[in-house]
Amino acid sequence: MSHLSVDYTSLIHPTVTSRYTYLYPPIGTRRYMDVSTSKKKDDKSVRKKRWRLPIAFKLGVSISLLLVLGMAALAWGMLAYQQRANYQQAEEFGDVIAGQLAASVTEPLFAGGQLELDVLLNNVTLNKRIMGAAIFDHEYQLLASSGVLPRPSLIDFDSPGQRLELADFDDDAAFPTMIFKRALLRISPVVYREATGGYVVVALPEASTEAAYKQAVQAVVVIAVLLCCTIIPLALVMGKRMSRPIQRLVEATEAIGSGGVYSIADRRSDEIGELIEAINNMGSHLLHKSEVENRLEMLLSKGVARKVIKNLDTVSIGGEHVNATVLFADIVGFTSISEKLTPQQVSEFLNEFFSYLNRCCRFFFGSIDKYIGDCIMVLFGAHEPDENQQYNAIACAVVMQRFLAGLNKQRQRQGKFPVNLRIGINSGDMVAGMIGSPERMEYTVVGDAVNLASRLCAEADGGQIILEESLYQSISEKHRLDVEEKKIINVRGKSEPVHIYNVRGVNFKRRQLVEDLLDDMVNHGAKL
Repeated sequence: MSHLSVDYTSLIHPTVTSRYTYLYPPIGTRRYMDVSTSKKKDDKSVRKKRWRLPIAFKLGVSISLLLVLGMAALAWGMLAYQQRANYQQAEEFGDVIAGQLAASVTEPLFAGGQLELDVLLNNVTLNKRIMGAAIFDHEYQLLASSGVLPRPSLIDFDSPGQRLELADFDDDAAFPTMIFKRALLRISPVVYREATGGYVVVALPEASTEAAYKQAVQAVVVIAVLLCCTIIPLALVMGKRMSRPIQRLVEATEAIGSGGVYSIADRRSDEIGELIEAINNMGSHLLHKSEVENRLEMLLSKGVARKVIKNLDTVSIGGEHVNATVLFADIVGFTSISEKLTPQQVSEFLNEFFSYLNRCCRFFFGSIDKYIGDCIMVLFGAHEPDENQQYNAIACAVVMQRFLAGLNKQRQRQGKFPVNLRIGINSGDMVAGMIGSPERMEYTVVGDAVNLASRLCAEADGGQIILEESLYQSISEKHRLDVEEKKIINVRGKSEPVHIYNVRGVNFKRRQLVEDLLDDMVNHGAKL
């Protein structure tokens, strides 16, 4: 038999919507996938595919910006300091030249040696860093000059120095060796025996200072570009490295959110380390919770388990009135069977036997309420409303009996004892909920309809499916049943006789699917 993927719920009962798509491989087992969960995962994958700016890039850019801004501030401070240092150096140089010249012209100035004054000034202006020099008497009258000088009216002789623009110089002034915009004047008085006989003025172009400043700016720009080319890639790498723990946290939260388990192996001593430890603890607790839920679904039907988990804070004794159908199935002669087997063999036999009955129940939307020794109690329409609950219960019982008929043929060929099942079914009003004490309770259904189903099972013989008349009348209006003639029996606990029918067959809506199920269980999965 080839693999076959079938949604039994939509094929057999189109009016009933199920969350489960059954995968039907011929290996004696069924697996199911929660379609709603799969859809959620697809939605998450779509969200994950949306473009977003990685945090590693953000961190890298932030680090780069901080470093670039830091370097810019440092460069600005260095250039400002360099500029002040250049100006200070130029002023000191001008003060030295003016002081030396003032000392040299003291004697010629007081002696009236004009020629000697001219020679001294010409010698001073031979220095390329000096654009002009002049000597004034104590009444600020020009005595001698050489080179380029500003207009005398602009010179403040009471100040040791000042800065002048190019427009402040004579129109015919020229300084061919250097282009400049501003000039620095340094003024030194000529003093002899505490008497001021005149003033020496030295003009220095700021072009040399500005050239040195430009060179410094160029050097700083080149260094800054080289540092940026080196630092930005390193910052991006650093940002990616710093974002790894955050990325692992994102992966962990996504895995936990999708129901998976994720543990972060990183160990850190900072706040991210504390967050990693919290995520790991949360994942461990959720794993424990998931394991508890899985175990709970093994102990209870899935519908009941979900209700209990969803309402943990309100779990209490009590229930609700429902209209449901209950099925009891009991192994005939189990006492004599257990005498021939060891306790371990009895356990293995029941586990295997009940696993196939459970598959029949799930196929028809039933849920096993409890195992009572060699008997099972199955509910239909108790957890969720099902308009086909009566049909589902009867069809499930017929499939159980047909499965055992095929199984017993195999067992007969193998020389094993046959296994017979008797089944009682009833439908009606009952209370579904938590029954027991505050310390120990279980989910089940109680009521006269439940008790009658149990009595009908006890009255049945091996291979029989017993219904009460009212259930037969209700189901026969919609579905054709193959039944024996009506019988009247006295049921223990009932004051009036009960009219019963023995169901031998039912008209399956999708017979081929039922045949495939039986073939799969008998020929590929049965190990009894």
